[in-house]
Amino acid sequence: MRLVIEGKLKLYEYLNKYNNDQFYPGSISNKYLLYYFIEIENELILINDINYTKILANILSENQSLVSKILNDEYKAKNIYLIVKYFNESE
Repeated sequence: MRLVIEGKLKLYEYLNKYNNDQFYPGSISNKYLLYYFIEIENELILINDINYTKILANILSENQSLVSKILNDEYKAKNIYLIVKYFNESE
């Protein structure tokens, strides 16, 4: 796991490499999945395309401007770097 943004909110990336052979015997290709975690108050929270709206709205509730942008789909999970940076700079 690699720390990519430090501040009140910390953003981590975790790159998971798996061999496609476990799903398709005989295949030799490797696949990679990138996971994002936010650390707040010593707790790591997984952020993904499915859960990001609810989790970020809860975590970032002290910044209603940012929460509104997330809930109105101005910022999506793919904007996680921007979201964390925006939150940390608004402190």
